[in-house]
Amino acid sequence: MKQRSKWITCLILGLMMILSVFGYGMLALAAEPAGHGKQADEPAASFDANGWFTQSAYNAMADKNDVLASGTAGATLMGQPGYGYLGYVAPEAAGGYTKMASLMQGKLLNNKVLPISQTINFQIGIMPSAGGHAQRLVHFFDEEKVGTYIGVNENNTPFAIMFSALADTVEIFVNGTKQTLANDAQVFPLDTSNTMVLTETYVMHYVSIVMGAESSQVYIDGEKVADLTDLKTTNYSSGNVQMVLDFWGGGTDPWVAFNALDPFVLVNASYKDKINVKTFEEDLSFTLSKAVAGISVVNAAAETVTLEKDKDYTVDGNTVTVANEFLTEKAEGYFDVDTVFTFTSAEEPARTATYGYEVLYYAPPVYEQAETTIIKTALTEDVTYAVAYENGEETYGMTVNGKALAAENYTATFENGKINVTLKKEYLNGLSHGVYTFTLSTLAGSVDHVVYRNEKDNEWIVKGNGTTGDESAEEVVKGENGSSTLNVGFLGNAYYSEAIDVSKPVYLEMDFNTVLSDPNPHGWFAIGFTSDVTQVDKLNESNPTDRLTFLYGHAKGEFQCAGVLANALIKPEYINQNGPQLFEIRFAEADAEGNTVQGQETELYFNGYKIFGTNTKNQATFEKGCFLGIFSALDVLNFTTRTDITSAAANTYGLEYTLGTDADISVPVYNTASVTAVKYAGEALASSDYTFADGILTLKGSYLKTIAYADTMTFTVTADNGVELTINVKAYCEADASKAVIAKVGAEGAVFEKGFAGKTVSAVIDTATSKELSSDDYEVSADGTLTVAKAYFTAEGTYSFAVVTDGGLYFAMAINRVYENNWANNLDVSNGTYAEETLTVKGESDYLYSELVDLTKDGGVAYTLTVQKLNGYFKNGQDGSTDAYVAIYFYDMFSGNTVTLAVYANDEESSSAQLAYVKLYIRDKDGKQVYVNNMPIADNPNFYDESVIGANVIRFSEDNGSLKVDFNDYSIYLDLGATNLSRLQMGVCSTADIEGVKNEYSFSFKVEEQTEDPGTDPGTDPGTDPDGDTDKDETGKGGCSGSAGGAAALAGAVLLGAAAFGLMRKRKGER
Repeated sequence: MKQRSKWITCLILGLMMILSVFGYGMLALAAEPAGHGKQADEPAASFDANGWFTQSAYNAMADKNDVLASGTAGATLMGQPGYGYLGYVAPEAAGGYTKMASLMQGKLLNNKVLPISQTINFQIGIMPSAGGHAQRLVHFFDEEKVGTYIGVNENNTPFAIMFSALADTVEIFVNGTKQTLANDAQVFPLDTSNTMVLTETYVMHYVSIVMGAESSQVYIDGEKVADLTDLKTTNYSSGNVQMVLDFWGGGTDPWVAFNALDPFVLVNASYKDKINVKTFEEDLSFTLSKAVAGISVVNAAAETVTLEKDKDYTVDGNTVTVANEFLTEKAEGYFDVDTVFTFTSAEEPARTATYGYEVLYYAPPVYEQAETTIIKTALTEDVTYAVAYENGEETYGMTVNGKALAAENYTATFENGKINVTLKKEYLNGLSHGVYTFTLSTLAGSVDHVVYRNEKDNEWIVKGNGTTGDESAEEVVKGENGSSTLNVGFLGNAYYSEAIDVSKPVYLEMDFNTVLSDPNPHGWFAIGFTSDVTQVDKLNESNPTDRLTFLYGHAKGEFQCAGVLANALIKPEYINQNGPQLFEIRFAEADAEGNTVQGQETELYFNGYKIFGTNTKNQATFEKGCFLGIFSALDVLNFTTRTDITSAAANTYGLEYTLGTDADISVPVYNTASVTAVKYAGEALASSDYTFADGILTLKGSYLKTIAYADTMTFTVTADNGVELTINVKAYCEADASKAVIAKVGAEGAVFEKGFAGKTVSAVIDTATSKELSSDDYEVSADGTLTVAKAYFTAEGTYSFAVVTDGGLYFAMAINRVYENNWANNLDVSNGTYAEETLTVKGESDYLYSELVDLTKDGGVAYTLTVQKLNGYFKNGQDGSTDAYVAIYFYDMFSGNTVTLAVYANDEESSSAQLAYVKLYIRDKDGKQVYVNNMPIADNPNFYDESVIGANVIRFSEDNGSLKVDFNDYSIYLDLGATNLSRLQMGVCSTADIEGVKNEYSFSFKVEEQTEDPGTDPGTDPGTDPDGDTDKDETGKGGCSGSAGGAAALAGAVLLGAAAFGLMRKRKGER
């Protein structure tokens, strides 16, 4: 072999969970995924008009050699590419502003080159965001060194301005050192009153940087913040800088907005409050970033009014002052309540900037709606309410959801300091289902009254505002058994039609059918309870004072709740692997002042486990009503739940039964007084087979042992309100492999010679269907030989039969295959030949060996895999295809698990990538993760810097309950859980042709052990799994099935944060 640098070891951080500094922010508007590599190398088309990188940061924020700087949750597990970009909105869609959001450490490059000989001016908008040590940094890199931005932080930055995520303070770093600022401190407070609404509200700050040969100055909002003697023009040899935006710490709403560099914007305003024209006495001064040529406003009559210079306003540099008389000498009602001053710059072409005031002529109207008006049935009376106000000499306006309401549908009359409002019942009764906001407007402002016209009756509603990744329709499908299936897309909303009774626990059962979040592994949805019914179909990830919202990451059991959980809480062991997930909320009581009663908390439970408790939210939070909504940040969120959320629910977490025992199963069932029926396989259980008392359903072991032969026992429980609940119980086999007999299917069928001698067989059950075989299907002879008829085996594969005897439960395994030269071909095409104990293959293949393999015997088993050609692995360097491989697999017919060793080879040694990649992993019979103690067993990916083109000696053996694979000179380990290693079916497979190139290999039982090199250190560089986070199914494009049992798909998903993990190490001399 050609020597390069020996093995590169991939250490799986299986026990490590990244709990901290994971921002709470969620996806907003997504861009299409970009290619791999640094942003500095991306073409100009990847940047927007304001200079910011536009592509989704699916591994585009990071050099793959430095995955920790890519926008991840503090670190990258298992060498996976980073995911930092949560959202991007182009300036064309946001009034000229680029809006960007990212998780922790996400970095975005600006491609504009800024000469340091000129003042650098920019405006940054920050959406106030709480949560941890969240910051927003702007780094300034020398143009010649901008490619080094990967991995930058405040401790190694050449120059950075760091804003808090609340936008209320700033810190400055030069050469990694925090600077003392103009207030003789290292933290400078900022005014947050200058805001702008860009759909959401941003705090705006205007920054000017003047660099000099001896020192540099930083101004924010017109005030000098720092005089930096360590920052000089000589720090930047190229004479130019580029900006990098850095999202340090994420936060609840990790959004930042930038307009064009060197903008024309408002820097400061002398007065920032409401203006009551009748009592206002001040002039209005505005400082802008450039000279002003003109000012205008639009009045209440929708006329554009241009202010006259030196009469209505004066100019002093970049500061203009509007005379008080311009406002106070106009007639009452001249100005609109929302009056905006528009400033035009003195440049060509001219630009504009704006600043708005609420202009009033009286004290604002006062009205607080006690609770939402909910209309379910036709009203017999009008809806009336009174608004406190002081002026009865004006005409009041009324809109509904922003549109003018016809005069015949309401009245608004003044009497004794009040406006008495009437909304006509005829109009309200004619409204369709939805929320309606009625806005009464006066010369001093407006007030709202909310009406919820609810035509539904305890059911779910999907708004239809999302986009599904599979083009399926967003909808609700109601079942006949009290369930509903919801299909919600990306950025879609769903909500429950009725107000929730917060004095009782709330149970939300979610049985996930389809969840798509590709390519982002941090897929989320948010569950929110809000007192504002107008927001229930607009819920997102935020958690303000009027609601309780938490985020759930389905793949990892991850919870986030801004203001409640300091960091993300990751609990994959709490996920119910065998049934629906159950969320339970218990709202704490409140005292007369609205505070949480001493000793109580509002609590979230997940499958019976407490996730958090808080005293910041209680029943008083929802005194106007409590409404439940769901917001999806997934491409597809499809789940089944109870149509009526107040109906019966069950906690089915951890239900397990050992086959053949007398153990009972207990299931907590909520919101029901009785259980009217329990069914298994469509047949009703007798009343003696179960009990229900004190909210606990008990399934009797005496019954279970008569029917439990499938991996999962599914019961249908009917509660007293007619709702059907699904109860899944995981069945474990008490009869281990030593109590099982195995036979191949021949001309007479499957003959288990004397397998049941001395026992009386009372039944034979096919475990795949849980159906008992008829007397025509099998017979038992006097010597205990069980024969299952040939006609019963209609398909190739492995059949598992539970055999009920007077001595207990046994199993009989029948292998129905057609072998040629001891190999069964699982494909329709034959690309292999066999001679002299060697299988030679050219092309796609999947061959199963005829004899069972015992890895527990001394020394295990060894093979020689000789690879002549594999096309695809890193074919074009690190960005190339990873489709082609050869795999050796072992199928355990007892557990249904398949263990696979996949070998990828790079046939181009000129490539900069590793020459080989070897991946060891395990999947269950459905191609899904295998769990140990409710934690997934992680894949073990390994990088090999020697070519595997040629002969490779591979030995498989058991080592202290784990699988040990000796691959040439190195050992790989994998925890296998309950997988049996003594009687395995072994196979080899290879992927289909890629770009017309066939895989070529040979597999032999002849083994010549290779000489080891004890002096080579394997290293500890955590490489990147080429399968990435894409959940690519190796049974898909280019994959080989490896299906010994007919159902064991070899999925290539990477398991993050697993408790059971694999480790690769050199066999000798390393310890």
